[in-house]
Amino acid sequence: YGQWGESAIDDGRGTYTWSDFHHNGDLVDYSNPWQITQGKIYGTLDDLRLESKRVQDKYIAMTKALISSADIDGFRVDTPMQVPLEFFKEWNIAMREHAKTLGKEQFGIFGEFFVSAERYATMTGRGKTPDMYGHDAFIDGPATMKGGIDYTYYWYFFTSLVSKRPDYTNGLTLSYTAENNMLDLIEPANGQSQFAMWTFCNNHDNWRLQVMAGPKQMRLCTAFISFWPGIPLHYSGDEQGFNTPGSA
Repeated sequence: YGQWGESAIDDGRGTYTWSDFHHNGDLVDYSNPWQITQGKIYGTLDDLRLESKRVQDKYIAMTKALISSADIDGFRVDTPMQVPLEFFKEWNIAMREHAKTLGKEQFGIFGEFFVSAERYATMTGRGKTPDMYGHDAFIDGPATMKGGIDYTYYWYFFTSLVSKRPDYTNGLTLSYTAENNMLDLIEPANGQSQFAMWTFCNNHDNWRLQVMAGPKQMRLCTAFISFWPGIPLHYSGDEQGFNTPGSA
């Protein structure tokens, strides 16, 4: 059968082009750009062919319907670095335009950046490559993510609390200075600073801070992210006081 359930005959070339998913094997080399966007994660998570216009149209239609039916105000995008940047240049525009028709003028889209700052700099705002740092230059096209959860800050603060080594927090100022040189934080439509990184104490990929360090350290982290530049993100059960062992 074909893409829409119609009768179809295999002409001998296989059915790969009919599929909405990649069939390229597992992602095993995270330094290989092709594998990052074309491979299957952990051997179990099927990978959508988001470079395909047909798949893009389906995904856009589905997520528009999700916004309308569930009254969603924003999306947290898991592992955006494993999706072609060109997809987000299309999808993010479609989401924000659709959200505006529902009165959602500040629809938020932020990514989970479990990568180096150099990589998430390409997907924050309009995006910058290393040769653009410190200059009024950007990747062609519209803005994509309005920021992302910032693992750089997380590791400095998490490590200092778990290891009881306050000197690890010395890296926070260095990271903040470097990011402000690397990231596009300005909304081009109005010239205002509307993009920001999200700070957090727990994420679903990591053990809970309150289990690793204790409730006092968790309260300290909550206070820290509430006042550090950026947007504090209280989620993954933190907002409900979860303290079970294992990852959040």
